[in-house]
Amino acid sequence: SYALTKILIPSQYFGNHIVDGKFIPAKAYIVTIPALVPRSRRRQKIKRGIVHISGCDYETHDIPVSLTSRTESYEAYTAYFRQLKEIGYPLRSLTCDDKTSVRIACFQHYPEAKIQLCLRHYTEEIARTLKIRSYERTMNSIEKKLEKLGDDFCYPTRRTAQRTAVRLVNRMAELECRYWIAYEFSALLHSLIRVKTREQYSAAARELNYFF
Repeated sequence: SYALTKILIPSQYFGNHIVDGKFIPAKAYIVTIPALVPRSRRRQKIKRGIVHISGCDYETHDIPVSLTSRTESYEAYTAYFRQLKEIGYPLRSLTCDDKTSVRIACFQHYPEAKIQLCLRHYTEEIARTLKIRSYERTMNSIEKKLEKLGDDFCYPTRRTAQRTAVRLVNRMAELECRYWIAYEFSALLHSLIRVKTREQYSAAARELNYFF
């Protein structure tokens, strides 16, 4: 795409760019054609592979540059943004993940660019800060343990099962009391970010305002 874009020299780009790298398992790193993705076996666990880095102009959905590399390193992203600069891409904003190498490489060629996290990484960062994922994993683990008990705790003679059920339920109640504010806030923020219509946005904003 880089060679084709360089020949056509498109001028309709708005400069709002999205970039990401995807790991592709591969037995050997042999690239004879730039941006060529070799065949791989998806269902097998292969430690070796390549990273396919590509970006998209948000308004036109065009992919001006793509390349392959061993890792998502600073050198790989430097080469990526250098190619963008060579074709005259007017990058104004960049949406990417939380890798430092992407931001440093971008500022090297586009020092005035505005960088923001993509929605998935943004919401994951919120969940990580509020420890929501840890709360969810613990609750799921407790629920599975209760399911394994079945109906044993319903019988008076199953004292061990009853004590275990009481301990697990008390643990769930303790976690809900400790994390309910953070969990509800995270859920409301997720709904606000992912709305698709103005009406949905207004409803989510009212809920978030009522929450505070």
